[in-house]
Amino acid sequence: MTRIYAMAACGVASADAVIQSAAAAGLHQREARAALSVLGWTDSAAVQVSCDALWSAPIPAFGAASVAVRSAGQALTVSPSLPWVSPVPLAVSGAAGIAAASVAFGQGAALELHQAAAQAVELVAPQLGTDLYTIRPSEYDLRQSELLTGVSGDFNLTAGEYVPSAVVQIASFDLVDLPAYPIRAGAALRAYQPPEKTAESGLPWGEGEPLHYAPDLPYLVEPPVIPGGPISEPNAREVHILMNQVDVISLPDETPLSVADISMSLDDDSFSWRFSCDVLNDASIALLKPGASGNKELAVIINGHRWEFFVASWGRSRTVDGNKLNKRFNVSGYSRSQYLALPYAPKRTRSISSTTAVQAATNELFGTGYTLNWNTSDLPDWSMPGATFSYQELAPLQVIKRLAATAGAVVQPALATDEITVRPRYWPAPWELASATMDKTIHETQILSEGGQLEYRDKINSVFVSGETAGVGATITRYGTAGDVPGQDIVEPWLTAQEANVSRGRQEIAAGGDRVIHTLGLAIPEGTAEPGLLLPGQTVAVVYDDESLSYRGYVTAVSISVPGNGLAQIIQTVTIEQPVGWEE
Repeated sequence: MTRIYAMAACGVASADAVIQSAAAAGLHQREARAALSVLGWTDSAAVQVSCDALWSAPIPAFGAASVAVRSAGQALTVSPSLPWVSPVPLAVSGAAGIAAASVAFGQGAALELHQAAAQAVELVAPQLGTDLYTIRPSEYDLRQSELLTGVSGDFNLTAGEYVPSAVVQIASFDLVDLPAYPIRAGAALRAYQPPEKTAESGLPWGEGEPLHYAPDLPYLVEPPVIPGGPISEPNAREVHILMNQVDVISLPDETPLSVADISMSLDDDSFSWRFSCDVLNDASIALLKPGASGNKELAVIINGHRWEFFVASWGRSRTVDGNKLNKRFNVSGYSRSQYLALPYAPKRTRSISSTTAVQAATNELFGTGYTLNWNTSDLPDWSMPGATFSYQELAPLQVIKRLAATAGAVVQPALATDEITVRPRYWPAPWELASATMDKTIHETQILSEGGQLEYRDKINSVFVSGETAGVGATITRYGTAGDVPGQDIVEPWLTAQEANVSRGRQEIAAGGDRVIHTLGLAIPEGTAEPGLLLPGQTVAVVYDDESLSYRGYVTAVSISVPGNGLAQIIQTVTIEQPVGWEE
């Protein structure tokens, strides 16, 4: 009696072939048992199927295997029927794979693979086991079934010791083998398919809660994403340690002064800084009182930022505290740009036959030592022919301010240098603010105090702008709108060119629409740390951890206070104008 083993394999391969009217594919096979594999593709594919099986059982049988390949408009079915011995497998392994290759069906057209076929196939067939405690069949019954009368052979004891054979057989039965019975039966197919790719537009687990700036995180996390145009990296530390340094010195000898309660301020419509402080002793007030020799000057240095002022007026007060007489002086003044205005600069009357706005403004500063900063990429220059540029009894800074206002701009003084800057009041325009690069960034952890109010304004999309006798007139309409909501007409004698009309009309439209006026109390960080010193005309992004609270706006005013005269606490109070309703 022998044990019969059989190995079976089947394979289908098809690559770089064109199947026209009749399907053709190579079939390579060995003995195969009953199984059905259906593989489908549409565009370009190469199919390879292989399976190996090992059988052992005492009963011969027959089986058949079928492999079907389908595609759009084409079908190929191979159904081999092969005999084998022992259809009951003891061990089975199976595998199927698909790899992309240039296979075309029908008229040479390439078809796209839509469904990944099974990558692993497991065929589970009956398994055989043995029971060591089963009752063996009667040896007498076995002998009788074979019509035998004895089971003992002749023993030749003269040839040596007797060694029993490892195989004890009666007829075709091996008495050493234990009876076998099936312990598992059935069939299973397992297919592995690539998971569905997650869409990039959303998260399958939903929107989570931001953990940025959480104080209990032991590690650094990414900063919050700020929508819109570029901004400077916000100073988002939970704890800010400031060591303020305030120095007040007289000029030009740079003698330290004993002062307290310093206050400075500037807004969009002012062309010089205002300054005031209390002076604490006679020696300091003697260096600051204006006299016959002229106005005295001083410098204030706060955390590296330097201002220069001249003292315009002073005062003194006396109070009695118990038995002590207290004397207190106070002074007030302006930044050096005020020298170009009344009453410090003389009045003049002029009429120039032909000039431009930049030339006229530069000419007003001739001989004063001041320079003009006029960026024509932000604020255009324009021609003024036929003695259009003329005025009576105006100081130089008044003329420059009027020229700037004609084109919708403001005049901004420097802190400590002799320089005048002319820039648009709203730049960029409110409808471009969300995508523009911001000058400064304020994080909510830097805000010491805040408040605000809503200011209602008419939202216009067009305005008529015109000069006078030698000027030009034009209706300026915001691009992309119907211009059906006009504002009040603008008439200025110095509007003598289309460039000036467009600039003025743009600023008039930008000034419309409701505004949220924010008032923030901030420290003044040292060096270049954000937000630094904020100035009127700058754009600023205010960033909150809750993104819905963040906003952008224009700095329109700033005031700086240094209360007391020791352990100075410095606060800059900033007014930020946030346009609303320009998103659409």
